[in-house]
Order: sequence, then structure tokens, then C-alpha cells
Amino acid sequence: NLKAHYRLAILESKENNLEAASTHFNHVTEAEPTDPEEHFMKSASLVRMAELAQNKNDEKRAVTLLIAATEAYNQNMEAWMALASHYVRTNDSGRAIKALEKVLELDAESALAHNNLAAVYARSGNTKEALKHFEILVQLQPTNHQAYYNLGMMQMKLGQADAARKSLSKALEINPNYALAANALEKLSPQQTENTP
Repeated sequence: NLKAHYRLAILESKENNLEAASTHFNHVTEAEPTDPEEHFMKSASLVRMAELAQNKNDEKRAVTLLIAATEAYNQNMEAWMALASHYVRTNDSGRAIKALEKVLELDAESALAHNNLAAVYARSGNTKEALKHFEILVQLQPTNHQAYYNLGMMQMKLGQADAARKSLSKALEINPNYALAANALEKLSPQQTENTP
């Protein structure tokens, strides 16, 4: 029974009996699902198996399992997020962006997806897209000092000194001991004005 194997696999993994969990997850992934719940269980099992592969430093198997997980149940946000994390770790920005956009398609208010997408865009030099996602992130997490700091840094890169000053000040308001924000704010001289084209 697929559901019984799934429950046993979850219990075994909670008890850290990884080999037994893996055996039960294998039973689930080899079955042909007949309803949406079983498709989800198969997908979730593939994600767990990918985690086991990553624990053994087998990234190739892990990504293959994660791709299979997204195919087994396309609505599994955890599978898409894990796949995106793999692509971020392997510096595959294009695929990371696609996976994170799928997460946002499933949950437009995923703070983690907005944060990771902003970071990928920032690393790849797309400051405007990074800015857009950091702006959304501070709306979703108004007490996240790091989000305000990152927003301020993107605003600085785009020559938006006044906006950067406000964002960095907000980061310091939330966390007065945040040295990165204090140092960045010092770099913005009071005379510096908006760089408008």
C-alpha cells in the first residue's frame, strides 16, 4: 500500500533510520499513483530521496530525483525550492530563476523565493530585477533588517541615493547594531542626490 509505505518512510526518517526510510520511499516512487494525494506522496518521497543523495554528496542523483519530483507533482513547492537551491549552489542562474519563478507562481508571497530570486538576480548583475524582489520582500517581512539592507544596496547601485538612505536607515532602526547597514549609510554622503537620467 502506497500510503502505508509513505507513512513508514516518514516515521523512519524522523527516527533517523535512513536506510529503512529509503526502502519505503523507493516503494512509493516505484508505484503508479492513481490520485492527486498519491502523486504528492511520490513527489515528496523523491524530494526525501534527493536529500539522502545530497547527504552522500551525490549531487547528480539528487538533481535527477528533484526533477522527477517536480514531474510527479508539479505543484510541490518544496520540490521546486529544493531544485532552485541546487541550481543556486551550482551557479546555474537561468535554471534557478525558472524554478524560483515556479515557486512564486504557486505562492506569490513566498518570502524565501523572493529573497533567493533577488539574490540570484543581484549575483547575475540584474540589479533592477533584484530590486523588485527585495521591494516585495520588505513588504512581506517588514521587520527583516537584512532585506532592507539588501534593498538599500540595490538602490545604491542604481543611483537612488535618497531611497537607499531610507532603506539603510530602516535596517538600522530594526537592528541598531547592524554594522553593514551603518557602514553603507556612511558611504552615502548627505550631499549625494538622486542620479536621474
